[in-house]
Amino acid sequence: MIAVYDSGLGGILSLNKIIKDYPDEKILYFGDSHNAPYGNKTFKEISELVEKNITMLENVGVNDLVLACNTICSIVDFDKKRRLNLYDIISKTIEQIDIDKQANILVFGTMITIEAGRYVEELHKRGYHNISTHHLDKLAGYIENFENPSVIKNYLYDEFYKINARPDLIILACTHYPVVEDIFKVFYEVPVFNSRDLHFEINKRHEGHEVLIYMDKNEKLIKFLDKYLEYPYKFYEKSNSGF
Repeated sequence: MIAVYDSGLGGILSLNKIIKDYPDEKILYFGDSHNAPYGNKTFKEISELVEKNITMLENVGVNDLVLACNTICSIVDFDKKRRLNLYDIISKTIEQIDIDKQANILVFGTMITIEAGRYVEELHKRGYHNISTHHLDKLAGYIENFENPSVIKNYLYDEFYKINARPDLIILACTHYPVVEDIFKVFYEVPVFNSRDLHFEINKRHEGHEVLIYMDKNEKLIKFLDKYLEYPYKFYEKSNSGF
């Protein structure tokens, strides 16, 4: 079974491509909304949550786990021996970029993603050195809690005006952010890259197509899923899962 793990709702946007690429597989989406957002927690708090949740996903039969959260990918130990295979969205997001090496790149992310510095490190490896970063402490939480769009727009514009950088492209280093990608595009008028349509090389097991959502069912979540998830789904129930 393939699983997609995010701190909450954001990874739903990445889930569509994975379902499309693996139409004959069982796919489980786990959004840890109880602890969202991750980006404002400490490294220790996130590490403990991630290890606990990865163990839980191993125990329900997951073979391949896409970490659809830039904050998680910024701090997780990919070299640790596990029973499942981990897939990293940070390196995949950066692989999309093909622009002049002198381009000015502006990376937006959560506090932990920016402080961890993996985006800057990976971009340096690919020859990009004109990089600015800016953390958006409130944005993932606003999206997770279905904040009024006008509040989000006003918050972002306040943040944009604090930045002196003149980017040639922008990276949205949080899977929640593409929900409001148009605000970035309108303000900056440059290409915007995100983690939404990434392809992962995962071994096919042909377990039968099924999309399961492992989150607390509520009206707002269903509305979000119906808007952003392009495929039929059902909620995962531990009691009768059969895993």
